[in-house]
Amino acid sequence: MSQQDKMSQQDSADSEKQSIENLKGQPLAKRLSSPATGSSVSVEVVLSVNSTVRRLIVDYVLAAAIIGIAPIYFNKWIDIAGFVALILLNIKLVLEIRKRWGSPQWQGKVSIISIIFGFVEAFVIAVVARLAISAVGLFFPVLVAFNSAVGHAVFTWLVGRAANHFYFGTIRSHQVEVLAVHNASSLQK
Repeated sequence: MSQQDKMSQQDSADSEKQSIENLKGQPLAKRLSSPATGSSVSVEVVLSVNSTVRRLIVDYVLAAAIIGIAPIYFNKWIDIAGFVALILLNIKLVLEIRKRWGSPQWQGKVSIISIIFGFVEAFVIAVVARLAISAVGLFFPVLVAFNSAVGHAVFTWLVGRAANHFYFGTIRSHQVEVLAVHNASSLQK
């Protein structure tokens, strides 16, 4: 290898390091929109973020089940407060998933339609789960107490899954390394 080739490789490595350093100071949305390190995809980074998001969804599902297991029945205000708490919990879940995937700014029309259908699916399947628990509760009355908890947990799981798929679909190959830098810095905080 000639001296000139070695110098050009050194310059390209230095410029790549410099572009990564420049991206670290910018807002994350700007960082994700500019290619910093080429097009090599690190599957480990995507799998790491995905597993972190899955654990996050499980945490929120447990919180939703706790909200739904309140042993107070036939009180309209308690039901309304539980519903509001469930909606706020799911909004916070979607925002947290968005943050974990690097806060992408815009998705295509198909992605937006798919997340809307994902939320509708979550509602319908949660209602079906509550009806199934009510039907089984006719034979085992103890299970009726878990009716709301199951519905809340199923709804939260499916909302989290839809949001995870929505934001996962926005990741491009040049954004994976930047996502790794962001997640490493957010885990250190």
